[in-house]
Amino acid sequence: MTRILYVSHDIALPRGGIGVLYEHVATLRANGFDAYIVHGEPGFRYPFGSIDVPILYASEGLTLAHTDILVVPEDHMPAIQAFRDVACKKILFC
Repeated sequence: MTRILYVSHDIALPRGGIGVLYEHVATLRANGFDAYIVHGEPGFRYPFGSIDVPILYASEGLTLAHTDILVVPEDHMPAIQAFRDVACKKILFC
């Protein structure tokens, strides 16, 4: 099954964009899609998200398949650069 991976900043301050990523993942999962949030820092969870969604951690050896879909926020330059050469579908989230 294709996974949809939403890369998120690891910021423990209120930011609407991070909350929206969590909402997207929750909505996709409620509709049968295999979607996840991806954080860099092990154990990090956005403290202002009222939605409980599964999280994967990039720093724990995240392996991407060519069938995965990677969604990266437009302002997350470290993630854009880190995943630049990954051979899966990538979407820039604005």
